[in-house]
Amino acid sequence: MPRWKALEDPGARQMGLLRRVFESRPFTLLVPDRELVVEGPSGRGVTVRAARASDGSFAFVYSPRGERFTVDKSAIPGRRVGEIWWDPRCGVARHFHATDDAGFQTYTPPTSGRGMDWLLILESEAARFPLPGALTPASRRSVSSSALTLSSGTTWSSPAVPERSSS
Repeated sequence: MPRWKALEDPGARQMGLLRRVFESRPFTLLVPDRELVVEGPSGRGVTVRAARASDGSFAFVYSPRGERFTVDKSAIPGRRVGEIWWDPRCGVARHFHATDDAGFQTYTPPTSGRGMDWLLILESEAARFPLPGALTPASRRSVSSSALTLSSGTTWSSPAVPERSSS
């Protein structure tokens, strides 16, 4: 497939969505955390993976097939922990719960099966992060400096706002 055609592929769009999620948090603090997920599927292509900020302010838990898993929430310090499902296929975040609980919690993603991956975001509410995937002023500056024109004539000036090209 030619490069210009690949840019219109759903996976290319989803990478832009993923970038926005990472830019909505201090992602350079993320480190893999094998102890955060205490129970869940493991094996070729189904293992639930986790990464936690080194300061403990947030964690990402990725379920490649939307299967049920259990997390030790004590890794996220703070009085209240926010729980957010993020859909990597369309970039939609759903804040579904906040709790004072610091124990083990079992999560079942909204959908499951092949192609139904989900990202669970756990965060200290004291950190006051924006909704995952929302453009922050810093990320707006970084994406507005580069535009991408697709073969269809659509120019993307940010991952969220397409404009028609004048040519």
